[in-house]
Amino acid sequence: MRRAAPWLSWSVWLLAAASLTLVFALFEVHDDTRSATDRIAWILGHLPAFAYVTVGAVVVSRRPGNVIGWLCWGIGLAQILAGFGGRPAQSVLADDPSYGPGWVVLYELGELCWELSWALLAVL
Repeated sequence: MRRAAPWLSWSVWLLAAASLTLVFALFEVHDDTRSATDRIAWILGHLPAFAYVTVGAVVVSRRPGNVIGWLCWGIGLAQILAGFGGRPAQSVLADDPSYGPGWVVLYELGELCWELSWALLAVL
């Protein structure tokens, strides 16, 4: 596990970055009712979650046995994946029926990740 921890931590960091970009592209950019200020506020609002993932990845890659690093990593990832279950995702999925049932499942998983992130934060 010691050799796999850096690869795992930075791979999940890339997953978090890609997920955050995907959520922004799918649910924020295509929303014409949102101003540029709202979009910048959205990005700034998600920086703490990305900071959790980054700190967790750094700690886990250097000290795989450190539980705090794993918790930070999990909290940040769960917060970012919760973006798939937010209010913008709900309105986009309700307005556009071309999104298939897979997106509805992803929305529900996003809702669960929101609860998971708070549970992990309580453990931290």
